Amino acid sequence: MKVSKALKMKNKLAGDVAKLKRRFLMSNSKQEGVVYDYDADAVYEELISKTQELIDLKTRINASNTMIQDKIYRISELKGLVELWNGVPTKSGTFPKNYGDGDNVFTSTFSQKDADAKISELEKEIDELQDEIDQHNYTIDL
Repeated sequence: MKVSKALKMKNKLAGDVAKLKRRFLMSNSKQEGVVYDYDADAVYEELISKTQELIDLKTRINASNTMIQDKIYRISELKGLVELWNGVPTKSGTFPKNYGDGDNVFTSTFSQKDADAKISELEKEIDELQDEIDQHNYTIDL
């Protein structure tokens, strides 16, 4: 199985585990005389089984990613920098105070145009790294 297929399976298993957790919580405490669709013991056993299946698959995926782990980490950190640049204050100029006399004067090291250029540069690198990771995921078997 290719890594790309395994990643899809991982997402499905994670969804299944989340659904089983909710089902377990809902089926554990029952009002007397009311028939419920699910038995808490059976749901919990299925939850444990699916959780182990998810752990095993994540472990196999992780092992297959050792050769690209640096790219995965780099993308994560670059996305953090994009988030930083999206929030950097770029206000410059003179603005009236909300209260009191006088004006507030702001200066910024980076303009919005500078921030946009940095974001564009980071996103280009993210896209290039993602292409390399996608290539890996579509060609490498677990």
